[in-house]
Amino acid sequence: AKINNNMNNLLEQLASCTATEEQKADAFSQIEHQLKTQYDNLVDGSGPIACPMLNCKRAYKTKYSLWRHFQTHNPRKPHSCTICNKSFSLVQYLRDHMNLHSGDKPYKCDFPGCKASFSQAGKLSFHKRQ
Repeated sequence: AKINNNMNNLLEQLASCTATEEQKADAFSQIEHQLKTQYDNLVDGSGPIACPMLNCKRAYKTKYSLWRHFQTHNPRKPHSCTICNKSFSLVQYLRDHMNLHSGDKPYKCDFPGCKASFSQAGKLSFHKRQ
């Protein structure tokens, strides 16, 4: 998907060292809205969908996967770990993080004969791609 000039300006503002947290959060919200509009017509599986963030090289097969990844760039991170204070944009990311503290590994590989399990969904996804 092609990025327009307004989106480029918003991306630069989000990456700026001089922008306030409020300005960054506002820019992120505008980018998120434009992405929803721009990517609405994309068909899942029609090819990788690249993250529009500057210096981010990630690409995903589905719009939902891109959206979940895109939230990692969100300057608003309202979900905080009560143990180490690390903050997350989505509650699911906090839940996965809490597994690191508890030692839980609820994400299990379903490949026949593989007994690997992981504390985070992303680690399982990476394992499956290997």
